[in-house]
Amino acid sequence: MRSLIKTVQILIAAAVISGCGKTWNGQYQPAGFPLGKQVLEIKDDIAVRSIYEYGRLFGSSKYKAEQKSDRIILTGRNNSVYVYAKAEDGNGLKCISESCKGWLADIHDEWVKVDKD
Repeated sequence: MRSLIKTVQILIAAAVISGCGKTWNGQYQPAGFPLGKQVLEIKDDIAVRSIYEYGRLFGSSKYKAEQKSDRIILTGRNNSVYVYAKAEDGNGLKCISESCKGWLADIHDEWVKVDKD
């Protein structure tokens, strides 16, 4: 019985360390922008940012998404890298790398989660 308890404790510890159960999947919109203009959708190892004009898809960009327990790393075209952590609300994304700061950035620095888990 003790060995079973010890095994379960080890499995739980390994899951916590590896970030098991933490996912960044979902749909996000840029903070402070009108709803429906841009959407960032994260699904496992892919993120797609879509831009809409007059209710129609105007363009999109695809990113490789590397999900960690405490952050998500998006790699775009030309190997541009954007690192995000959880925003203060615990649901949104806030950029913690310099690459998404400033007006020349390819992607917004704050995103609000629009779908609920």
